[in-house]
Amino acid sequence: MNKIVLVLPLLVLSSFFVNAQSEDQNGIRASLNLSNLYVDEVNDENTKPGFAVGVYFRKSLSDQISIQPEINYSLKGSQINYDGNVFTGGSGKYRYNLSYVEIPVLANIHVGES
Repeated sequence: MNKIVLVLPLLVLSSFFVNAQSEDQNGIRASLNLSNLYVDEVNDENTKPGFAVGVYFRKSLSDQISIQPEINYSLKGSQINYDGNVFTGGSGKYRYNLSYVEIPVLANIHVGES
């Protein structure tokens, strides 16, 4: 988690130096996930922080339209605290760590560019 806190401001600052272009582009993306797990009969009030990293390639089809395939790795999940009952005794927490590989293909429409 500490690495994410250190890298995230650098990525935000580097975005100020990127110019809008109608050329092909590729890059790396990173973000922070805040997720909860919703299942039957579970009251989950705990937000679990995670991260997502990936790469993308943007191919211009015209000056106003481009297509952008991506490959992203995302860590999501939840943490549920429980108090013991007669059968389990004690208390503790369950942690659900869910990892995803996502492959979205985005269609971009560039508005206001010449």
